[in-house]
Amino acid sequence: MNTLDIKNILKQKIDHLSPEELKSIWEFTQFLEYQKSVNVNLIQTEKSKLTVLERMGGYPKFFDGGENLSDRDTRQKIIAERLKEKHQNNNNEQ
Repeated sequence: MNTLDIKNILKQKIDHLSPEELKSIWEFTQFLEYQKSVNVNLIQTEKSKLTVLERMGGYPKFFDGGENLSDRDTRQKIIAERLKEKHQNNNNEQ
């Protein structure tokens, strides 16, 4: 049964409901909407519990040294050393 068939059947049934039954169905649909919004909020809350690093996939693999990487000079030194190593490895392979 496709969605259009379901909608048509529901419309036919709704036409024959009493006001109390309509009110019950209305309250049920409100409840379903509320449950949907609660589930979405729970998912967002679980995501927000993660740190930025966890959401990005964890700590960077490139800077795995124990040095103070917040210092610019230290970062430049590490990058320069790694570039030299990479350049030397490329030259040795040729």
